[in-house]
Amino acid sequence: MEDYKRMQFIEGGNELWWDIRPADLHPTVELRICDICPLIDDAVCIAALYASLIRWLLRQDRAGALPPEPRTEIIAENRWLAQRYGAFAFLGDTRRGGRMDINDYALGLLEELDDDALALGCQEELSHVSSIIRQGSSADRQLDHYRLVRLEGATKMEALRSVVDLVIAETGQGVDAATQ
Repeated sequence: MEDYKRMQFIEGGNELWWDIRPADLHPTVELRICDICPLIDDAVCIAALYASLIRWLLRQDRAGALPPEPRTEIIAENRWLAQRYGAFAFLGDTRRGGRMDINDYALGLLEELDDDALALGCQEELSHVSSIIRQGSSADRQLDHYRLVRLEGATKMEALRSVVDLVIAETGQGVDAATQ
């Protein structure tokens, strides 16, 4: 970040639009890559995943055992594949080579993060990753809902409004469950 400031590309870290960035004003890490999660179980799962990943990385760093960082191009390709195909993605396996189903990749990651999730008390929340992959993300549900409503005869605008109603309903489910 200091190089960006020195070259006068930015004045502060809040101008960086990375997927993950340290917050300038608060001692936090901002996670910006994830889609919004209207279902509270999904949101808590993503938070548990990141917390466990950060703890795992800190432990590996302290032990001098961080795995080699994959090439930027491979990371970008895997990211694109995940964005494009979601739960149907086959990602490049940066450790063994070849391609790996996203569910198998996630199961291996969960196994690797198990001790960290246990230490953080979030194993149950983290286990929801498989449900997200199986049931799809909010974006998957929105697209499916839009297509279904269009097939039932709705106009584009009606279908978009119906998607908004779906997101509101899903968000309300989480709020309703948390306040009871």
